Amino acid sequence: MFKYDIETSVTFLLSCAKRKQFVSFIEFNRFYKIPDQDWPLVYPLLYRHLNLVLKYCYESNLPPLSVLVVARDMKANGQMPQRQITRLIKSFVRYGCHKSENISDVRDMDDLHILQELCFKRAIDINFMPQKTLDAISQSIR
Repeated sequence: MFKYDIETSVTFLLSCAKRKQFVSFIEFNRFYKIPDQDWPLVYPLLYRHLNLVLKYCYESNLPPLSVLVVARDMKANGQMPQRQITRLIKSFVRYGCHKSENISDVRDMDDLHILQELCFKRAIDINFMPQKTLDAISQSIR
């Protein structure tokens, strides 16, 4: 049994952003040691999880790292099929994320490329420490 973890995903996506790399859905699942043949089962869960990652990024003043996860055959250039773009746009509207990045409206792939570049640029300066790690440190100090 696997479980996606938001802070673990943020850490993984930040490491990809620091290397200016996109990650495919399959690679994302492999990071969690989910077998490729389970893709049809986890597909809806992964999209839901990436929406929660997007929300977490917005609330934590991080760039919208979910925009770095793309289809395997589009990994080289960060393109997304229209279906994925539409899902991301709905998430941006739901969480108000685009307002935090000074982008008035996320409408298409051009806007998402701007956000992908923002992830690459901002990731270099981010030293993310998951709350679980901070909690463990504070417990060890006591």
